[in-house]
Amino acid sequence: MRFFLFCKQIQLQTSYHEKTIAFITLIFISYFSIKHYQTKIDLQLKQKLIKESENRWNGCRLRIQSKQLKKLVFSRLLNPEGKIPDNIRAKELKFAQTIPQNSKLQTNWIARGPYNVGGRTRAMAIDVTDENTIMAGGVSGGVWRSENKGDSWTKLTSPEMLHNVTCLRQDTREGHTATWYYGSGEAYGNSASGTDAYFFGNGIYKSNDNGETWNSLTSTASNTPEEFDEIWDLIWDIEIDPSNDSLDIIYAATYGAIHRSQDGGENWTRVLGSGSNSAYFSEIEVSTEGMVYASLSSDGTDKGIWRSENGIEWNNILPEDWPSTYDRIKMAINPHNENEVYFIAVTPDAGQASITFSDETEYCSLWKYTYSEEDTTSQMGVWEDLSSNIPTGIGSNFDNF
Repeated sequence: MRFFLFCKQIQLQTSYHEKTIAFITLIFISYFSIKHYQTKIDLQLKQKLIKESENRWNGCRLRIQSKQLKKLVFSRLLNPEGKIPDNIRAKELKFAQTIPQNSKLQTNWIARGPYNVGGRTRAMAIDVTDENTIMAGGVSGGVWRSENKGDSWTKLTSPEMLHNVTCLRQDTREGHTATWYYGSGEAYGNSASGTDAYFFGNGIYKSNDNGETWNSLTSTASNTPEEFDEIWDLIWDIEIDPSNDSLDIIYAATYGAIHRSQDGGENWTRVLGSGSNSAYFSEIEVSTEGMVYASLSSDGTDKGIWRSENGIEWNNILPEDWPSTYDRIKMAINPHNENEVYFIAVTPDAGQASITFSDETEYCSLWKYTYSEEDTTSQMGVWEDLSSNIPTGIGSNFDNF
């Protein structure tokens, strides 16, 4: 009996020691597994930080190089007094016409490409009198027209004209369809803008013969496209009021402001925004009945989304739960129900996230506004957040907005 109890005691002690050893072993395995995983995470984080640091350094280096190059190029434009001569652009064009030309070099050219780099087309419109005719404008390529649905194209802007086209609009009213306008100067979107080399414009150009010839609207022209000295040098959009037959009412969204003209662009009145403390982004949209919607980004005067029945008196209808920071806003009026307007905006850190082509995360918001005569609030209607419907593509390279 004593022998049996002695053996049982040894068995219990052995079992206890085995469990203790197993428990300690488990602790060590867990510790080193966590340590290894943490080391792996730390290594990934370190590599990410190194990459981000390299990207920032490369970006800084490129900006420095760009500024140095810009300074060098600018210095070569100065006269001995250290100034760019007045009206130098007009003088250059006049001098260029006197340069002898070799006619043999102007013929027998064969296009050799490249055919896969067409540049960026920023503006396009279909002629309301002939759907086979398409007008298009590039940010550095001028205005082009096709009369066969795009099979072939003819350039409409002459060599001495500014080719920085950002928006294009036809007067769709009956009897006015031969009148076209295009705005110049791009404030965002071109690869050069990242290094302070914007494609500045020279206001608005107008054609009264269906695009065959174009003339600068002197009320919008600074005639100094080499520098940014007027808010008309950067134009986001042009819209025409199709509901008024007695006046030629045009709206222009420029850097920092919304402008209105009732004489075809000869004279303008600033109706929203300002020339100083300007909103970087602006946009305009007009319904067939003359209802006007406008937007100014959150970084400037008169920020918000605005609605007007006459283009003169405005109401800010921005909803209370709209993101506090917003950049560019694009608008579209429902042609089947003009009380419904859709707004899509770049809203940093709010809305729906997606991955850009440069592997950066960008947030956008999509909202629907429905005007109601019975709504007595400042919004004058109902807002609906549709941002969750934007394709996100997070976690994959497919379906990114």
